Amino acid sequence: ELLDPGVDDSSWLAKWALQLDDCVGVLILNSEEYRCKVQQHNSALMKEAKKIVGRYRRDQSLKVFFLAASKMGQGPGDLRLALQDGLPEMNLQGWLKLVCPAI
Repeated sequence: ELLDPGVDDSSWLAKWALQLDDCVGVLILNSEEYRCKVQQHNSALMKEAKKIVGRYRRDQSLKVFFLAASKMGQGPGDLRLALQDGLPEMNLQGWLKLVCPAI
């Protein structure tokens, strides 16, 4: 179940983290806007990235897909194939390289 669209207070991150703890994978959309916002130290996206990195460090079975739909081989159909094939990740190292220097 997703967070209610109206959640706009300090409880959102704790609620989001509970959902992260229950999931088997995450999809992160790689866009210019995402890359800019995730590198801002206290942004919501950086807070989420920190939680994802922490979860991945605790449980490397977490599937992480970092996809840029504008790039060949990273569209919705490619994600579906990766999931069907049981791939554990796509572009994980690129995402970690992006977010970990800022953490």
